[in-house]
Order: sequence, then C-alpha cells, then structure tokens
Amino acid sequence: MNGDTLFVIDMGEIEYFTAQGRFVRQGASRSREGEGGGHFVFPAAILEDGSFVGTAQGSPRVPPAGRRVDSVKVLHVQADGSRSDSIGFLPFWTVDYDGKSSVGMHLIYSPLPVFASVPGGFLFGYGSRYDLQLYSPSGVLQRIIRRDVVPREVNDSDRESYRAWLRTMPGEEGRPVTPQLRARFDEMARAVHFNDRLPAFASILADREGDAWVERYDPTFLTSVRPGLASLRTPPIPTPWDVFDPAGRWLCTVTMPAEFTPLDIGVDYVAGLGRDSDDVEYVRL
Repeated sequence: MNGDTLFVIDMGEIEYFTAQGRFVRQGASRSREGEGGGHFVFPAAILEDGSFVGTAQGSPRVPPAGRRVDSVKVLHVQADGSRSDSIGFLPFWTVDYDGKSSVGMHLIYSPLPVFASVPGGFLFGYGSRYDLQLYSPSGVLQRIIRRDVVPREVNDSDRESYRAWLRTMPGEEGRPVTPQLRARFDEMARAVHFNDRLPAFASILADREGDAWVERYDPTFLTSVRPGLASLRTPPIPTPWDVFDPAGRWLCTVTMPAEFTPLDIGVDYVAGLGRDSDDVEYVRL
C-alpha cells in the first residue's frame, strides 16, 4: 500500500502499521454484508485503495471419491469491512478424495493459486498451464497472459526426492526426532500422493512499475522451506523469472541468485530474503 504502510495478517486478524512499526488500526478480516457475510476472508492481494481480494473457505462436505481440482470462493472486501462482493470461484488445489471424508489428500507437485495486486486490479494464476488472468477489482476478466510452456511430467526422481525429504525432516527448533515421530514421517512418505505434472510457475510478484514477475517452478522448491521466523523458502538454485509489462507483453527473463527470494521490486533494485552460508536469514538488496 503506497510504500508507507505494513499490512499484517495474523491468524484471523488484519492490522495496519506505519513503516516505523507503530500500530495504526485493525482492518477488516470478516465480510459483513453482501456475499460471504461473517466468514473470515484471507487476503490474497491488497489493492490500491486499501480494499483487498481474498479467499473464503466454504462449509465442509464429503465429495465423491476420486481426484478433483477444488475451487475457492474469491471476494472483494472494502477496506473498512463494510461490504464484500463475490468475484466467483477460482481453482485452489488438486486433491484425492476417498468418498468418506471431507478432507482429501493434497497432491504433491500440484499447482497452488497465486495472486498479485497490479494497477487497476489483480492477477491470478493456477499453474496447471502457463496462464495468468488479469481481473478488475470487481472480478471482470480484462486480459489473459500466456506463454507456450508445457509443464513436464513428475518423474521417479521427483517422487523419491520428496519422500527422502519427508523421512529426514528435523524436529521442532532443531531438537532430536523421537522414534515415534520418525515412524510417522516414514508413514507419511509412503502414503503421499503426487500430481502427474509439475506446475508451470510458482509465484507472481508485481513491481512498482506495474510489471508482473512470474517465477518458473522447480521441484526443489518444496524441499527448500526451512525453519525460521520468516518461514519462506530460499531456493538452493538460481531461479528464472519471466517479466511482463502491464499490457501483457513479455519483456525478458531475469535469473535470481540462489538462496534468495524477492519480495519487493523497484525501478533499479530487487529486495528480498537471503540466507548466508550459516543459514542465517537477512535482507538482501
């Protein structure tokens, strides 16, 4: 928001702070009128006027057995929470259901929804294909950005790498893993379900000029989330980002260094989270 306000989401609450860390006010976290009244709406993209686009989970239900792409309700919430209006349903994740429970098995290496605020609206993408959709704040589709990229199939090496990561997960705060917990990790590794293909992209970030930066997906991303205050991954390998101008034209591809996740992009800088050789987190510019 305007470069001078921190918008913090904290387990069901939304709070505003100045750039110096002074608390300003609590914002809207629940819709009050219109569509989705009374539901917590998790902010996904904060718009120019302080309103936001967010997602609201529906009531639990037991879907029929099988694999499906679940959708999530997306709403536009005014900054003061006085009104929320439904934008519609967008893809959320791919799940295997057993027909008995409302909770299914999320597929590893399946796409997740990504949002980014841009001038005049927001971008949405679901990486089953390289396809970004530009919406107005009210949810009117303005433009579709596509690249001729076919996500590759998930192979045996991808599956085994993820299983090995599960089996060797550390305990909380670096404490030793008990035999019971290690057995649980082994059980999880055997039971995990995998998607057929990798996502086309991992995330979207809009810079201060309104360009869209799209991070291409790599299977090592899932195993590069490490314990820490930020709980953000810093990929162990350099990552390519495709850059599109506000009209949807591809400009170039920029490769970010390893152990770095961009969080803010200006005219002449990229700032984000880095890690040094001792695995210490720091701000990198």
